[in-house]
Amino acid sequence: MVTRSGGICVVCLLVLACAEEKRLGKVGDFCSDDKDCEEGLCFESKCLDPDGDEDGDGLKNGVEKHILGTNPMQGDTDGDGVNDYIEVGGDINAPLDTDGDGVIDALESQTADADKDCLPDQFDPHNNSPDKEMEKEIAKVHCEKNGGVCKDKVEQIVASCEDGNPKCDYGQVDGYEEDETTCDGIDNDCDGETDEGLDGGPCEITNSYGTCTGALKCEGGKALCEGQTQKRINAMALTMTAMG
Repeated sequence: MVTRSGGICVVCLLVLACAEEKRLGKVGDFCSDDKDCEEGLCFESKCLDPDGDEDGDGLKNGVEKHILGTNPMQGDTDGDGVNDYIEVGGDINAPLDTDGDGVIDALESQTADADKDCLPDQFDPHNNSPDKEMEKEIAKVHCEKNGGVCKDKVEQIVASCEDGNPKCDYGQVDGYEEDETTCDGIDNDCDGETDEGLDGGPCEITNSYGTCTGALKCEGGKALCEGQTQKRINAMALTMTAMG
């Protein structure tokens, strides 16, 4: 008499053998979980080397997935144009969090503004609700300039937010000029240039012989009027008369 139990046992052994022989994925192979990979790291259905750097951002794949929560296959996880390594800072165990909201800078954009309050998410502790009375923060983010009379004058800058667009008023900044009008060797309009656009205006040169029209030239913070003097003009006229 033949029983079926022997056949069933053989089938069971074959199934177990197949399970035991299941090959773990190598780096680059398809996976659905970390345990599917030889190196123990699966991300977006791909086995990765934990000590490798798939996106070339300076952070190890394993650190990005398991410690930081950033994307090991994307060098700029939050898409703000700044590399993840830079936004993390020098300590992966204490990554930068500018606004102190518990979300690290590498995961919060410097440019996106979810609640349209003119504070980019990385600088906004409340991304989903507009902040009030944050004019100084808006001024720091959007209005502060590093040169000229505006340098370190954020307290004198009046900032506001209109329909999600930041507005900067520099009218209270000492010495500020919307357009350069003073030849003084100072960047009065805070655009990084000094006394630009001031050359070529009309001016007058006056001496004991009379007055002549010249062209203004701003040089070394001093306004100079360049042109012929009346004495020189008289001398030229006498020469031409003699030649005539």
